[in-house]
Amino acid sequence: MRRAPLLVLLLGLVSAPAGAVLVRLPAGETERGLPGPALTHLAIVAGLSGVYVGDGWILTAGHVAQAARNQKKTEARIGGAPFALRLDTIRRIRAGGSPADLALVRIEGDPGLPALPIVEKTPEPGTPVVMAGNGPLQEPERACWNPAGQPVAKPGPGTLCGYAWRKTPENQTNGVEWGTNQVSSVREAAAGPQGALTRAFATQFRDGGATPREAQAGVGDSGGPVLVRSGDGWALAGVMLSVAGRSPSAALFGDRTLIADLALYRDAIRREMDAARETEAGARAPGPR
Repeated sequence: MRRAPLLVLLLGLVSAPAGAVLVRLPAGETERGLPGPALTHLAIVAGLSGVYVGDGWILTAGHVAQAARNQKKTEARIGGAPFALRLDTIRRIRAGGSPADLALVRIEGDPGLPALPIVEKTPEPGTPVVMAGNGPLQEPERACWNPAGQPVAKPGPGTLCGYAWRKTPENQTNGVEWGTNQVSSVREAAAGPQGALTRAFATQFRDGGATPREAQAGVGDSGGPVLVRSGDGWALAGVMLSVAGRSPSAALFGDRTLIADLALYRDAIRREMDAARETEAGARAPGPR
């Protein structure tokens, strides 16, 4: 059986903001407090995604922070409100001497949100997750394509099915959305720019859905939060980095989202925050008289 080639797409490497919603199946699971802080803490950075983790910090993918710097994007939006983005505060995350595709960047002002805790352990396969981001809008109905990429009315041998990306009549291609899935695999590695290699876990987009509001990331979701239940609340398990898929213009069943495993970077993130705090305290200290 012929298979479409597998593409590994960074979710933020676009010349202009691609933005967009996460693909999901129609059933909405809005009870039991979903989507939790996935939306309230979602940050829009350079038209892409990030997550507010508290104390004035946004955590995002390293390539999103780099896009903001390259494009001189000095504003982030959280909950629809604008905040000045301090590009001079970008701090790349490293663990064990190796660079990860993760970065912290400060904002000016207070969004009035509590700090978002980071998980201490990697989520096990089968763990439910909530994902939010600013990725490509989807067609409302599923579709199928033959191995040559031509639309077909019904699935058959070698066909690929899923949801195509779309534009609105007003030429809008992006919008904030959330969805659910479950961890499909752990001990993954997500390659990024400038030699970054990030330890990761993954979700898979399944026909029929592992969860009622099945989600698959697309270009623009990079840096968006992935949350898990923690006691009576929520904790940040990861941020989306890339897609292992078979089409740049659709989310196909079987595609995967690669997500930075923040349990493995928790200490490094804290070290960067502490180092920045000490540097700022030193800058404010009065000099010798």
